[in-house]
Formats: sequence, C-alpha cells, structure tokens
Amino acid sequence: MDFLSDWVVGPNQQSVRIINVMDEGSRKAMWAEAHSSISARKLIEVLDNLVEVRGCHAYIRCDYGPAFTSHQLRQWANYHNVGLRHIQPGKPSQNGIIERLNKTLRVECLNQCWFTSLEELNDQL
Repeated sequence: MDFLSDWVVGPNQQSVRIINVMDEGSRKAMWAEAHSSISARKLIEVLDNLVEVRGCHAYIRCDYGPAFTSHQLRQWANYHNVGLRHIQPGKPSQNGIIERLNKTLRVECLNQCWFTSLEELNDQL
C-alpha cells in the first residue's frame, strides 16, 4: 500500500491523499480511497473496510511513512495476524508494483480530469 498526493479544484482548492492497496500476487488493485488527509486512525478505518470486503492477507508492504509505522497500525496488524513489511528508506523500487499503480492513476486519471470535490474523486476511483 502507498499514498498518492494531489489536489482537487473548486471553491475550496484542497490537497488530497489517496490510499492505494494492491495485491502483489495477482497485481490487482484492491482499494483506492481519497481523503483530505490520512492519519493512522483513518488508515485503520480504510483497512477495516478492505478486510470486510476482500479479507485479510498475510502481509502488507509499505514504506516508512508516519501512518505506516504508527503504533495503531502495528496493533491492527497484530490483531488481524497480518505482517508489516517495510521497504528500505529511499528505495521506492522495493514497492514497485504500487508505485506503478500510483503512476498509472496519476497519468490516466488525475492528469486527465479536474475534480472539484473529494466525493467526485472517490466516485471515479
């Protein structure tokens, strides 16, 4: 999983963060959701929704961002028996599958359309 940052336009131009989750085995995008910010608590909510819809996986690969190294995420992972595999700092190629998804999302969606609200963006994800 990884975050992608962008902007929505409109009367209240705001930054948004998109959480992308992808299955490494099948290389299928499993979840994408945009929020104005994604704290550890919001990340847990997203993962709970994902588990409800898609079930648990053996591990999650992510970088060393604050939400990904939080105590809350470690507790969630322990509760669900999910391993956390962090890539080395400064080595995004170690999570290349999700980086490719981020690029595709940016090139084929975010760079092609102007979204005026989070709701509009989430409808397209």
